[in-house]
Amino acid sequence: MTDQEWDDDVSALAACAFAIDHVQAFLHGEETDDTADEIRHHLMICEQCFEQYSVETLISAMLCRCFEHPVASSNLRERIACLHVTLG
Repeated sequence: MTDQEWDDDVSALAACAFAIDHVQAFLHGEETDDTADEIRHHLMICEQCFEQYSVETLISAMLCRCFEHPVASSNLRERIACLHVTLG
């Protein structure tokens, strides 16, 4: 393996790690436009990451169906209302 091939492999692994680490934020529209474009491009060229993305998409869709309208109990809402946050 040449140095260039080694560098290309390391670069590809880093791109995969970045895409997989950010896939949930990407799915939920929480990434900046530039980062989302970078992830989208990577998913288009990397079959393994696209498969992982597809699994994450399916899991996310199933969770949304199971918990369509999450509602906090009145007890939880009361406890949250009593919280006092001090910044400093």
